[in-house]
Amino acid sequence: MKFNIKKRCFVRAVTFSLALVLTLGSLTVLQSIKAEKYKTAMENSNRRSFMELTSMMNNISTALDKSIYATSPTRLSFISATLWRESEAAKNSLASLPVNGAPLETVYRFLSQVGDYAMVMSENVSGGGKLSEEELNNMLSLSKYSHTLSSQLASLERDVTVGGLSIEEAENAAADGSSPTFSDGFNKMEESFEGYPKLIYDGPFSDNLLERKPLMTHGKAEISADKAKLKAAAIMGAETDALTASVDELSNMPCYIFNLSDEEKGEFCTAAVSKQGGYPVYYLASREIGEEHIKPSAAIKKAKEYLKSIGYTSLTDSYYENDNGVFTVNFAHTEDDIICYPDLIKVRVAMDNGEILGFDARGYLTNHTQRKFEAAKISEDDAEAALSPLLTVESVSQALIPSGGTSEALTYEFICRGANDEGIIVYVNTQNGAEEDILLLIESEQGILTR
Repeated sequence: MKFNIKKRCFVRAVTFSLALVLTLGSLTVLQSIKAEKYKTAMENSNRRSFMELTSMMNNISTALDKSIYATSPTRLSFISATLWRESEAAKNSLASLPVNGAPLETVYRFLSQVGDYAMVMSENVSGGGKLSEEELNNMLSLSKYSHTLSSQLASLERDVTVGGLSIEEAENAAADGSSPTFSDGFNKMEESFEGYPKLIYDGPFSDNLLERKPLMTHGKAEISADKAKLKAAAIMGAETDALTASVDELSNMPCYIFNLSDEEKGEFCTAAVSKQGGYPVYYLASREIGEEHIKPSAAIKKAKEYLKSIGYTSLTDSYYENDNGVFTVNFAHTEDDIICYPDLIKVRVAMDNGEILGFDARGYLTNHTQRKFEAAKISEDDAEAALSPLLTVESVSQALIPSGGTSEALTYEFICRGANDEGIIVYVNTQNGAEEDILLLIESEQGILTR
């Protein structure tokens, strides 16, 4: 009987062991199959992103070619909207790809600038003007680099689709560089941007702003992407779940970028939050504008209330313009009754319903700091006495103005009328009485601007 029990136990043990081995073997096979399926799925996903990037770059090249020859503001506006949309989508696709090596700073800079620059050029000619020779040359240069990038992407696409180059293996490629990788293709693209021009213009991706060290964010602690997303949702007036993260902006003011889109309505939004300090940096929204129902005074009020809601206070509105239903108003920081024009924020308001269509706080974040203003050495009366006898002074106050490069000058701001009743602004230095600048006030139904 004892023998039979031992034998029975032995048989059971052997049977159980065999079952365990078979089970573990099956699990190993299943895990291997799952891993292979996951790898295949990742490769397919990466291929889709790569094909989309290639297609978008082709669209960007085509749109840039058209923009060079566009003469009507309406056509250039349409092309610019296309460039902005395609470049944002291209950045998203590029960010999702596993690319090792040096950061693709110039490629990202190109994709950020191409849509932004085109939008600014579109606004510049909306009143019937034309692109200047410098602006046209910049567009030609952007077109040239877009074709170079498109050609390189097409070559890399052939290596992937025909040559069997794996995208997924880019992350695990041999460190000795013994064989070409997917990442190598993108690193060559970055190298090909040597000589890419500096673009100086009135936009958030202008190189003079990208290269300066912002005074507001410098030295501030970095916030998390989750906190930045909450701030971006507040900027857009949307739920966080509706936002999609774009590629981080690599510049002197590193930012988290978030997008919101409605393809059916043709509405697209982008918001940026600074990594250091978590400040709202800019917001861009694109949609069709209906019939105007908002007055300029109401638009200015809505813009100021919006800035206050996202944390920007102590601001004074100055100049504004209504362009095809989009009201753009400039705000500058005011301290001790001195308006500080370098600390500038621009806000765009839709004149059909008062919706905020965007803002740009880069000037403010770059220049704003705690200042100590020196007492005036030249009296207001002496400064006024030095003005042209053809001018009639209507008002005077103190203002801080840029005076070349990163310098600033504290001045008396004289708002005057000229010999032909035109608006003239004269800035006289409070320390030495020098005439720092003279601006012409352009007053029309569309707004009040200076030049």
